[in-house]
Amino acid sequence: VPILIDDTAETLAARVLTVEHQTYAAALKLVASGSVSMRANGSVERLASKTDPAARLISA
Repeated sequence: VPILIDDTAETLAARVLTVEHQTYAAALKLVASGSVSMRANGSVERLASKTDPAARLISA
């Protein structure tokens, strides 16, 4: 989410919340479909592409 020069805490928070909702829905879809798995170290891996390093997802 870009930080705009005229942002206030409230306007930035509103934009972040919108993106969080989109990201959360996408993450739930991946988990529900069995496409991803969480490792013990907290990283997330796409199960269909275990040998493809580009398929790994990074969790913050």
